Amino acid sequence: PDEMAVKMLLSAIKTRVADSDLPCEMSKFLSTCMQPVLPEGLKLDFKSTSYKKLSKFFSTMEKKKLVKCKTVFGLDSIEKVFREHADVVAYQAEERGGGDAGAAAAGGAGGRPSFVQGFKPNNNLLPLLGGTKDTFYTPESLGEAISIYCKANFLVEEDKFKVDSLMLANLYVKFKEEERPALGDLLSRKTLVEHLKEQTSDWYSVTLDAASTPQVRKGTPQKVTVTVEDRQGGRKAATFVHNLEDFSVSPESFCKQVQKKLNTSANFSPLPGKNETRVEVTMQGNLLYEVGALLTKEFKVPPDFISLIDKTKKK
Repeated sequence: PDEMAVKMLLSAIKTRVADSDLPCEMSKFLSTCMQPVLPEGLKLDFKSTSYKKLSKFFSTMEKKKLVKCKTVFGLDSIEKVFREHADVVAYQAEERGGGDAGAAAAGGAGGRPSFVQGFKPNNNLLPLLGGTKDTFYTPESLGEAISIYCKANFLVEEDKFKVDSLMLANLYVKFKEEERPALGDLLSRKTLVEHLKEQTSDWYSVTLDAASTPQVRKGTPQKVTVTVEDRQGGRKAATFVHNLEDFSVSPESFCKQVQKKLNTSANFSPLPGKNETRVEVTMQGNLLYEVGALLTKEFKVPPDFISLIDKTKKK
């Protein structure tokens, strides 16, 4: 936790703090400048650090000449940050060398997985869309496909599309009578795309890194869930990780990194179920925030796809 707090500050100084933001009350500085640099769902409780209090942390950072503190209208505040500090410069160099810089990138250049949510059509839609049942569509490409059909069949009037008999027979065949348009009705492209989406199945495309080709998978992308639970009546805790498979993270590699980076043991086992192919990773101790940070930094899992769940009893 202490190391995480310092890295949050260094990242905030580098990426989020403008001179116009200062002076800034300490708790506001934490919530608006430091907390947002963590993956979604991560939140550092300073009571879990050796500093215990936010004011003590900033007092220590002031002694290291990373910040300058001042009392403004009776509130402990950050008056200045020192971007030229050696630790800030070193942190920037680490990012440029391939550390956390990928956090802002999506697939490709940053090396972080990117996701595109889309659809595959049922057989009824093929005459309208012109593809096959294996064609992967995004909302934009669905709109393009139906536009091509309507233009080819002279169904475009005043930027709207006229419903023809083929649409009624293929697209609207499963619609309730009261929701089905009439022959010749004019619909916007947006409305028509929404109707098409109702007759498709959810798929998504994932690109793991710049060297990978997109992989199309059924369903919607699952978040990696990190859960911490009490054990032995609350005297101990255990941390569990699920859904590594959606990001092609090897459980073996993940466990090795946990042992190396977090200095604790980790093991994995198949989830119960005859047709279940996923695994559960188990670690001793409350490692909720540490595992979240590890997933983002070492395995390039986007913060939006990490879910942190704390099931421990609050003391």
